[in-house]
Amino acid sequence: MRRNAALRLNPALTVMLNGLEDTPYGDEFRQNAVTLSTELLTQPRPEPRAVLAPFLWVLERASGAGLPLTAAGYLKPADARELGALLPAMREYPWSGAREIDAHPVLAFRENLRDVGLVRRYKGTLRLTRRGRECAANPDQLWRHLADTLIGDWATFDGQGAATILVYAGTTERTVRMTRIARILDAHGWRTEGGGTLDDRNVYPVWNRLWSVLAAVGTPDREAPDDEFLPRIPGSAARALIRDALFEIVTDVEEPDTGVALKRGGYRPIR
Repeated sequence: MRRNAALRLNPALTVMLNGLEDTPYGDEFRQNAVTLSTELLTQPRPEPRAVLAPFLWVLERASGAGLPLTAAGYLKPADARELGALLPAMREYPWSGAREIDAHPVLAFRENLRDVGLVRRYKGTLRLTRRGRECAANPDQLWRHLADTLIGDWATFDGQGAATILVYAGTTERTVRMTRIARILDAHGWRTEGGGTLDDRNVYPVWNRLWSVLAAVGTPDREAPDDEFLPRIPGSAARALIRDALFEIVTDVEEPDTGVALKRGGYRPIR
């Protein structure tokens, strides 16, 4: 166990902790965050090369001349199959069509790699960005980049929603219910653009983005039947990534500035 360690919280987590303090969810949310911070200091971090196989597969094949795409911009069927074999979520999908557009977990995973700046499309191929080349050469740096980009912009609904989901997903043995996450964000003060209360439909897009990453972190369970339904419960390696996304062990304990106005988008904060 590390002693006398200082932790810097992701700003989205700080905002949620402060905003929920006087709500019925405040104590529970804070305790979950404390549990995660304790595990960060006591649980070993997995070896990135061993638990990031799908990410490294894409980065390796997108290096050099790039990974060829179809005319419509999708992975070719053989490549989609090979990548799908590395993704646990693909155990739920039949490969009758053998196209990436029909394999939602593969498509969501690859598009997320583009969204976090690791790959880009160029002349009918998938190519590495500068950050992608750095991460391909250094799995530890890839792990850090995935942790740094998992939550996203802390000042938006998506960022604060992601932090909230991760606090619960990282501490439960059951699938997190999005109806409860919606109530928590509602208690924090978020509303739809029209002023209505939130429900699970407002939160699922955030969870789907997170799950496209978390489900790909770890080692697939080779013993489970191919047709077994996989609940959305992060494994031990994915929980380690969650902890690194929410907290950072630092020597400089100066807090980030979280006092700026929250950005307005599809959702707005009320205070």
